[in-house]
Amino acid sequence: MIREIICAASTVLLLCALFPIMSTDAQRDEATVAANWTFNDGSANDTSKKKLNGNAVGGPKAVDGIAGKALKFDGKDDGIKIPDSVDINTGGPYT
Repeated sequence: MIREIICAASTVLLLCALFPIMSTDAQRDEATVAANWTFNDGSANDTSKKKLNGNAVGGPKAVDGIAGKALKFDGKDDGIKIPDSVDINTGGPYT
């Protein structure tokens, strides 16, 4: 009986060593992030240190999302306009 308990405990410890618990939160290097828009607050605020906050155009609606709020676009004229930045060089307009 004791041998079975020791064997089971050893197996559990071995599995824990082989498969460490990993965090699901992604880490970001602020020095390399150009911008980060989560839309979790129903806006296009940039959560990076660059603060390239977007402005809603056409009237996208803040709705309940998977994590916090989200923006719902009508597919016609809704969008987000972000300020010009050397960190985000698209070479011109795009969708």
